[in-house]
Amino acid sequence: MRAFGVDLSEWQGGISIQRLRDEGAEFVIARLGGADAGLYEDASFGEFYGECKRLGMPMGAYFFSAAHTPDEARAEARYALSLLKGRKLEYPVYLDVEDSRHASMASTDPDTLASTIDAFCAALAGAGWLAGVYSWSWLLGPCGRALDPYELWICDWSDSRPTMRNGMWQFGGSTNVLRPTSMAGFAAIDQDYAYKDYPTLVRERGLNGYEEEEMTDAEMRKLAKMCAEECAGYVYGDKDKKRNLNMYNAVHWAFVYIEQLAKKVDAICKKVDAICKKLGV
Repeated sequence: MRAFGVDLSEWQGGISIQRLRDEGAEFVIARLGGADAGLYEDASFGEFYGECKRLGMPMGAYFFSAAHTPDEARAEARYALSLLKGRKLEYPVYLDVEDSRHASMASTDPDTLASTIDAFCAALAGAGWLAGVYSWSWLLGPCGRALDPYELWICDWSDSRPTMRNGMWQFGGSTNVLRPTSMAGFAAIDQDYAYKDYPTLVRERGLNGYEEEEMTDAEMRKLAKMCAEECAGYVYGDKDKKRNLNMYNAVHWAFVYIEQLAKKVDAICKKVDAICKKLGV
């Protein structure tokens, strides 16, 4: 699957979410706040959140980080969680790591960079949020397997999806070789493709303010079909990076399918057990 979306901040305050939808946007990722000028909430986050909820537009968030140690990251996470309280989001909450010190750490101290990202994301995940990190692949790559538990949103303004694992790709902004840079009357809008059905995943797992839901049989069949399609893409793909991405997606959807199937089996077992007790068996 592939969904088209945009990411926004107070620099796009007042933009029409309806116009963005009319021009093809299927989701919005809005800046929740940041720490690059002290801790702050983005001046337009409430506006974007209200409009997305009113229109039924799926939404996620990102937090612009100035953390360079795990302790600083945990402090940012506590603040981000205070801003998220009482809200529901359908896409992940990402830590945005892109300042000059982050870039330097990628080559001089990748272990501390990895542990800093992990500290923020682990705090959000522990509070029931689907956590991820945003940056360039060259900055995140040195972190290695430390980022495996989290969603990756990779920035690469080009015409081909990054080879590094990713659930979302920011493919353009002021430079865009795939689509026009302007949308909804604004000259340059950052644009993204999502490759996971995040709204379904979030609701199924009861994350981001939602309570866990059991999938219907129709949803289970859809999930099985998606897994089969990704497996076919791996077997018959003609490029290694495409095949690897197909396999990653196939494993992801297979895991979700098995998880949902286990819930259904458990529910059936509980019903059988209740009947047996009534019959005295």
